[in-house]
Amino acid sequence: MKRPRKKISINPKIVFIVLAVACVVLIVISYKFSDKFAPIKTALNDIITPMQKGINSAGKAISDKLDMFSDIDRLLKENEELKDELGRVKNENQMLLQEKYELNWYRDLYDLDRQYVDYPKVAAKVISKDTNSYYNTFLIDKGRDHGIAVDMNVMAGNGLCGIVTEVGKNWAKVKTIIDDNTNVSGMFLKTSDTC
Repeated sequence: MKRPRKKISINPKIVFIVLAVACVVLIVISYKFSDKFAPIKTALNDIITPMQKGINSAGKAISDKLDMFSDIDRLLKENEELKDELGRVKNENQMLLQEKYELNWYRDLYDLDRQYVDYPKVAAKVISKDTNSYYNTFLIDKGRDHGIAVDMNVMAGNGLCGIVTEVGKNWAKVKTIIDDNTNVSGMFLKTSDTC
């Protein structure tokens, strides 16, 4: 049967104090006897200098890599912030474009209102259109409750675009002037000829 060995334990504080005292003693000896230890210093410098260069190069490479990783993290975070900001700016831009479209629409309506001052008008929006490709009829969102009646004219930006053919409580069906069955009369202002 083997006897268990006793482990020797040394207090780390004692090791530190001994090493510190040894370093101080070596510093004092090397300072006082610098002439006698010159060849030893030269030999140690010849050995240590290449090691220091290698250690410095390795340390610089590691430092550069750590800086690169911290730059990548910073750039990724900045990229996410810029993506969020870009999303907000796109939304704001879409809202501004919509508001610009509506403003232009209201300006067109205002110009149309000024052009036909003598006639009563009701503004309406198209809510439905014919399923065929000729766009012969469409529905508007105003009807009998808004004063719309059959055979009333429907105007758009540049003039007449249709005639009301049916009226509901809050809707009206409009037949466009490009429909083959629509008859529209007109008069030339210069000659007073009708057509």
